[in-house]
Amino acid sequence: ERILWRTVRTLQYQLQKGKFLPKHFEISFSALEDLDAVRVTLNEQEKMYLQGRIDRLDTYEEEKNLYVKVMDYKSSEQQFQLAAFYYGLQLQLVVYLNAAVELQKKQNPDKNVVPAAFVYYHISDPMVDGEEGISDEEIEKMIRRKLRLSGIINSEPAVLNGLDKTHEDKSDVIPVEYKKDGSLGSRSTVMKQEQIETLQAYAMKKVESLGQEIAEGKITIQPAVFKDRDSCTFCQFKEVCSFDGRLQGYEKKQLKDLDEEEVWKEIRNALELGKREEP
Repeated sequence: ERILWRTVRTLQYQLQKGKFLPKHFEISFSALEDLDAVRVTLNEQEKMYLQGRIDRLDTYEEEKNLYVKVMDYKSSEQQFQLAAFYYGLQLQLVVYLNAAVELQKKQNPDKNVVPAAFVYYHISDPMVDGEEGISDEEIEKMIRRKLRLSGIINSEPAVLNGLDKTHEDKSDVIPVEYKKDGSLGSRSTVMKQEQIETLQAYAMKKVESLGQEIAEGKITIQPAVFKDRDSCTFCQFKEVCSFDGRLQGYEKKQLKDLDEEEVWKEIRNALELGKREEP
């Protein structure tokens, strides 16, 4: 009950500080089957339908632009990692964004639909460190800052202002910080719109590639390990897989940690290769 009240108050506060408003809640992919982001064509005979649910879709209109934000609620703290996304380990939020943008384009054909953000909200009532005698108001500020959204924000000023119109040095709503000259700080997790659209295109290509492997019967038992993330940790299919590293031929796939520049290069190369392979 305590965590629930903290969550409600914080989400309310975040909305009050911005201009985005919730448009849809708990959107099941089964209700979006007519979208290309959900119905993936693998070849002339086969299609793959994705399953999922967008926890919350927010929008904000400004003149001819309609800005779209997707949010996923998490019981543990989550950070978007570009390399994990590239390997296909963190596609969820970008796939959700693809579906949300496509849905809004269909519902608002007269608008220029802009991908504004894909973010996580950590459902928690965290403890914070403070000096003795600190006021309740200061404690609240510290908790709100700890509960600010994580993920990727479109760096367009209209989006930043739409998500947090106060422009504080360090936002307590989104992962954005400002320097004294008003420019974005290095710890801000923002991307240009072109970069976000590149991620959207790559997510579609990666999902299609994974679907084709499934259709072709590729079921190699090779769990992926990336940094401190082991695919076996929360896997629901251990009894089916029966992976045992003590047996010959059972090896986990160790994925190399790439820096941001390397990842962007690989993503763009993959998209360029896909264009050349199209008939």
